[in-house]
Amino acid sequence: MRKKILLILFVTGLSFFFIFQRDNQDYPEEEKENSKEEIILEEEEEVEEKIREEDTIEKENDTADEKEPDDVVVKEENDFISCLENKGVVIYGYAWCPACKQLVEHLGGYDIVEPIYVECTQEEDRCREEMIGMDVPEIQIQGEIYKGSRNIEKIAEKTSCKDYY
Repeated sequence: MRKKILLILFVTGLSFFFIFQRDNQDYPEEEKENSKEEIILEEEEEVEEKIREEDTIEKENDTADEKEPDDVVVKEENDFISCLENKGVVIYGYAWCPACKQLVEHLGGYDIVEPIYVECTQEEDRCREEMIGMDVPEIQIQGEIYKGSRNIEKIAEKTSCKDYY
């Protein structure tokens, strides 16, 4: 009986020894994880910059090719965004997020949506404080998550901004 107890204590002691050894070796990996996070943030910033450059080039090409006839009434994208802003719409997203990018493109691009769009890679604290959910893009209307379709027409209907869309 004593031999069994001593054997159990010995095995338990070895287990604790190996657990503590493994824990001590984990600390350098945490430093590696921190540097990985820094690399990821730098890559996200580079992607975001490239997206903005592409948007700028596309807008320059679009404006150079388009000429509006005098008799056509044009609804300005800024009017729609201003209406959304007045209705308390805020969109939280990341430049590397495909759904966020698609939504922003449907709204006219990053320059146009700037009054209502919060880029979470640049404003991490604000996103942490103001976002309610965990999914992006998060659309809030007057501080509440909009759970409907991400279709711009549906958002325009919900906010009564359909006349500007």
